[in-house]
Amino acid sequence: MTSSDAAELAAQEAPKLTQCAITVSMLQALCDTMYADRYSCSYSCSYRGLELSVTQVRQFLLPVAYQQVEPANLASLFSTLYSTNGVDMQKSDAQSRAIELAKLQVDASNLQSLFSALYATSGLDLPKKDAQQQALELAVAGANATQLKLAYQGFTRMGKSKQDALQAAIPEAVLAGFNGLARRHAQDTTPYTAAEFQMHFGGDWESIWAKSPQEERVANDHHAYGIADFIKYYKDSWYWSQAKTATQKRLADDGKAYTMEEFQQYYTSTWQQKWLGAPVLPCAECSQTAQQQFITV
Repeated sequence: MTSSDAAELAAQEAPKLTQCAITVSMLQALCDTMYADRYSCSYSCSYRGLELSVTQVRQFLLPVAYQQVEPANLASLFSTLYSTNGVDMQKSDAQSRAIELAKLQVDASNLQSLFSALYATSGLDLPKKDAQQQALELAVAGANATQLKLAYQGFTRMGKSKQDALQAAIPEAVLAGFNGLARRHAQDTTPYTAAEFQMHFGGDWESIWAKSPQEERVANDHHAYGIADFIKYYKDSWYWSQAKTATQKRLADDGKAYTMEEFQQYYTSTWQQKWLGAPVLPCAECSQTAQQQFITV
């Protein structure tokens, strides 16, 4: 960008970036991850970055930053999606899907496990395109790959066709995700487990679950995490059960900070869709350490 354009954008975005506790170093890390192969990995990944063009980085950087996407998670998702040993998607599809999935807090290792279960000859042996699409959908829902295979094998032994066995196995895989501990916020903003979604919403529960915001809990570093990142942080799901549910907050279109309950009151029936696209603020219980900084993009 030109100096004048950068100064104008910085003046425009700096107040909101500071409110969201997004620092210059965080923006730089995301930018490095997105741009070409110049990103120096400090973690294990096959690809050093998303290899986006400068124009694409400018397009995606701020929307991704406002969703509090971790650079390592973004790179890991791209690696999983693009690698021939992973989901093996075309680069452009892997790039766009990595950004989409990172915003939805999808776990890259779970995505890999689901694709392997669906595509490998030792699994469900779906055609690659079908396995790719199904793996992405199930990863968003947090489904368990092992349970998917076990349930599928059980239903085929009962005489069901491959397609019917898969459709019957999917709900069991979602119910088994993260040992049934994961919860999502329903339309009333209350967090429920997948089993409770199934009980409350009947036949449509899986699609409602997949579109519902994830519960986050507060770790001892005073930050909120979804269940996948929480378990990575502690290496043990026991801590998730003991932790307090975070009071999540996001910015609404009026520029004001609202909790989930306030978002629901403000947007009524469309609050979940609006919530998932809104800039993420530190939770009410989280530490806010970011100071006002001049942002240069």
